[in-house]
Amino acid sequence: MPAGMSAVALSLSLTIPLGIVPVAYQRLTRIEFLHPSHWRAMFLVVLLGVGVHLLIYGTNARAPNGVRQKILPAGVPTPYSSAVLMEVVYALCYFGFMVLPYRLVALPAESIENLLLGRALLPGLAFVCGMAFFIFLKYPRSMDDPQWIQIRGLLGGILTAFCLCGGMFM
Repeated sequence: MPAGMSAVALSLSLTIPLGIVPVAYQRLTRIEFLHPSHWRAMFLVVLLGVGVHLLIYGTNARAPNGVRQKILPAGVPTPYSSAVLMEVVYALCYFGFMVLPYRLVALPAESIENLLLGRALLPGLAFVCGMAFFIFLKYPRSMDDPQWIQIRGLLGGILTAFCLCGGMFM
């Protein structure tokens, strides 16, 4: 598991492309969908993303100190409920600490209902349901077989990127 600077690197590998790729897409297609304060909002997302990943994965302390290590301790069989709970934690952290601040900075006049329901709850729910469904289909191998753990990680990365883009830019 990443921790400390590895968690920071993981965060940057998610948030920096999330800021740059939509700008490149917008320039290539000439379809305007980003708000004028995109860069200011992305600066905040990058900083909060680092904090979120340190909260989830912890630092390089001797004792595990991340939320993930508390919910899914290493070397212990993982119950399905704990696996889904971890996906809920990911969704709360990503959509609560990255999507909502982005939207508050990029489009401050947006209604609170649309902000909470359309930008955080629905994309977060899509992420959690997608991951819970995959974990269910392949349980327990999705939690203890290295090959299926990698596939779950790949699926989680793709779902995270799509759902974050949906919450931030749509």
